[in-house]
Amino acid sequence: IRRILSSIFLQAQNEGQTTKNPVALVKLPKVHRETNGKRAFTLAEVKDLYAKATPFWRWMIRIAFFTGFALGDLVTLRRANVDLAQGTISIRRRKTGKPIKAPINHSLRELFAEKWPKRADDYFWPDEADRYLNKGGATQFSHEFHDLMAACGLVEMRPRGHKTKGPGRSARRQGTGLGFHCMRHTFVTNLKVAGAVDSVAKE
Repeated sequence: IRRILSSIFLQAQNEGQTTKNPVALVKLPKVHRETNGKRAFTLAEVKDLYAKATPFWRWMIRIAFFTGFALGDLVTLRRANVDLAQGTISIRRRKTGKPIKAPINHSLRELFAEKWPKRADDYFWPDEADRYLNKGGATQFSHEFHDLMAACGLVEMRPRGHKTKGPGRSARRQGTGLGFHCMRHTFVTNLKVAGAVDSVAKE
């Protein structure tokens, strides 16, 4: 019920009928909270992030908005993953190994065509893919996206050289609750707003 109400208020925010989502303020008991405070971005927030982003992050935001793909899956996307003739993107999720196939809408078709790699095994963003795979993984990209969110007033700017203080890798991470993963929540929320049944949204 909370998710349904939240999606209704999010749609109202997107349509300018309200400025707040009161359901987002409701805190569930710890045992039931699975998202660590994460939430969907509103359309206004997505537009602001997109407007202030570099070309790479604009590409990332746009594809994540229409597919719900995770950060690592997008940074390491190759030409071989995209079939413009069939209108699909096929990946195997880095986190779970699960195969995923998503449709490409006209907006993404144009985006892919503009940056079409020469060879099938080439990455769309080779330098960024190299950074992700060989020079630090998702952490540096998460920091970059955090700076972008800070520029939009969604989070506080971290000081240079900031290192997260916490009990270590094995413990539950603590953060603002906002990050690139929220684009996945945004995608799923918009699916539900568009009328998709829960089984489709879950898949």
